[in-house]
Amino acid sequence: MPLTLRLTIAAILVAAVHFGVRITHSGLVPRNVELPDPDPRSLPLKLGEWTGEEREVNPRIDKATGAEYTVNRTYRGPQGQTVSMHIAVITKSGVEGVHHFPQYCYRGSGYQLVSMERRQLRTAAGDAFPVSFSLWGRDDGPIAVVYWYQFGDEVFFNINEFRQACRRRWGSQTWPPVIKVLLSTPADSQGRSPAHLEEFAELVAQQTRKSSG
Repeated sequence: MPLTLRLTIAAILVAAVHFGVRITHSGLVPRNVELPDPDPRSLPLKLGEWTGEEREVNPRIDKATGAEYTVNRTYRGPQGQTVSMHIAVITKSGVEGVHHFPQYCYRGSGYQLVSMERRQLRTAAGDAFPVSFSLWGRDDGPIAVVYWYQFGDEVFFNINEFRQACRRRWGSQTWPPVIKVLLSTPADSQGRSPAHLEEFAELVAQQTRKSSG
C-alpha cells in the first residue's frame, strides 16, 4: 500500500475518532445511560389478582434487539385469562433496538393488522399517558396487543417521535434508558380487545412508570 494512501486512511480514522469525541462532549449522544430504578426485573409476580411466571427466551433475542435485558412472563388472571408480557430495557444510543416496533414484528410473524389506535391509559396512581391498542388476525386466532415505549417522562411509538424526544435531551450527558412494554392476549369471542387487557396494562404501568425520569 503506497505511503500516501496509508497516511490518508490514518488521517480519516483520526478525524472520525475526534468527531465522535466532540459529538459525545456536545451532548448529541449521551455519555451515560442510566439503568431504570426500580429495575423492571423486580416487577412483582403477583399483580393484583394476577399471578405471573417467567418465560424462557433465547438470550440471542436480547442481543438481536439491542436490549440490555428483557423481562418475559405470562400472567394468569382470576378467571383463567392469560396475558403475555415483554419488557425490554434499551441502553444503547441511537435507534438500535428501538426500531423493533410491534407492527413490524407481528407482520413478520404472519399476522394481519385489523385495527390500531392510541388511547389514554390511566392508572390508579392518577398517571395518564398514551398507549397503542391494536388487533391482529391470523389463522390460529386473533390477538389484542398493547404497547408503549418510555423514554424518561416521554412516551413514543415510532422512530420519528423517538428522535424528537432525543433532541429535547441534547446537551444532557446522562440519558434515561428506553423501556419497551408489550402486552398481548387472545381477542374476545367477537374479535375485540378484552377489558382485562387494559386492566392488566394499568397494573404494569403503575410499576414501570416509576422507572421514568
